[in-house]
Amino acid sequence: MHLIGYLINTADMGPTYGGRLKVPLGLREMPERFAENGGLYGVTDSSFGKNVRPHGGYAVLFMNAAVLWSSKAFKLMIPDSTAEAETAQSSRATKGVLAARNVLHCARRPVVGATYLLGDNKAMMDIVKKEGATQRTRYYERCTMFVKFAVLRMLIVTKLVPTKELIADVFTKAVDKDTFLLMRRHLLNLGGDESGQAVQARVARLAAQLAGLVNHM
Repeated sequence: MHLIGYLINTADMGPTYGGRLKVPLGLREMPERFAENGGLYGVTDSSFGKNVRPHGGYAVLFMNAAVLWSSKAFKLMIPDSTAEAETAQSSRATKGVLAARNVLHCARRPVVGATYLLGDNKAMMDIVKKEGATQRTRYYERCTMFVKFAVLRMLIVTKLVPTKELIADVFTKAVDKDTFLLMRRHLLNLGGDESGQAVQARVARLAAQLAGLVNHM
């Protein structure tokens, strides 16, 4: 019922592209050549500990809103640590970032320089910046190879941001309402914080829709 209600209330809501470029959530200033590249960047995150196959997600944003996104559990591997889960998920995110770069290249808007990939796990970022396998990563080198390749080729640059300001956190687990609204606002490039009146209007519309469904049952 919650899901149906959300779909009813957000039927007219979607990504809005354009406008003045915003500094990515979690950073304090725009990356180098950010405006030249249309504000392209990626965010990645993974959960760990509660399920054998944790949930991970990422998004690629361009012109202030998400153009690619994913949220799903791991299928081909069972990570043994947070760093392993985060690294495997960052490899997925790297594929999305490079796909967006390729599309822009085909549209004759080639990306200049490296694209930022934001995450909240320092261990992952240390791993992908080192060439070759280490004692801690040699057994899952396959899942780290792609992101390490992209980092070493300077196609992406990983940047550490606080978990509370990591947009991809919303793809990994159920978050509180304030966090959800904050992340949604950045993913969809919505205007500003929802006012109390706007929330009340949505609740009233939802109640009317549910009442109509009950009457037709």
